[in-house]
Amino acid sequence: MEQKNLWKKEGIPHIGWELLACVDLGFAEHICDMCGQEEIRYVHTVSHPSYPKPLEVGQVCAGKMTGDLATVKANERTKRNEAARVVAAAKRALEEEAQEAANFKIIHDLQAAGAFPNGIDEDSLELILLHLKSPKTAVRKWGRTVRGGLFQKFTYKNDEAICFLNQTRNNTWFYSVFDKQKNKISLPFFYQFADQTEACVFFSIIFNIA
Repeated sequence: MEQKNLWKKEGIPHIGWELLACVDLGFAEHICDMCGQEEIRYVHTVSHPSYPKPLEVGQVCAGKMTGDLATVKANERTKRNEAARVVAAAKRALEEEAQEAANFKIIHDLQAAGAFPNGIDEDSLELILLHLKSPKTAVRKWGRTVRGGLFQKFTYKNDEAICFLNQTRNNTWFYSVFDKQKNKISLPFFYQFADQTEACVFFSIIFNIA
């Protein structure tokens, strides 16, 4: 059906309209009452003493009809910002939900790999979550050997030691501890991890590397 263009119709005031409200429909689904062509999401309601009913129009028409495009744009900007905040909040909620699920999986993997054989108490859980908040930071804190492995210094039985972390071809990670005082390295211990991040988080927790 052909839409009417009130700009071309005689007897319709073109100026002197008053802004009443601005509403966000969520989608560009409304046809401007004035020009009959613009599909609008943000509807500006305007009224005129010489016209029997308010009109719901788009930004361009509202600016022309009221002579106050700045206010029209400001009202629409407010609605856009409100919509953006709602979307951002929903996105954060989804990300937090996904992170909780990922954390649960990593904690499960840590236990399966042998961490905390006596269970996870509140202090251990707090330490795990501290590392899981920024796993990339945990990875960056590890140095890299000339052969591509990872290493990290830590305190072992009040003495300085180094943990060497390497990966086999089948994605099994193993570590050895070098005791500086005894000048001795331990036998390797093997664990299965999904990736380097998970491995680094695990050993950061095991050796309490802050």
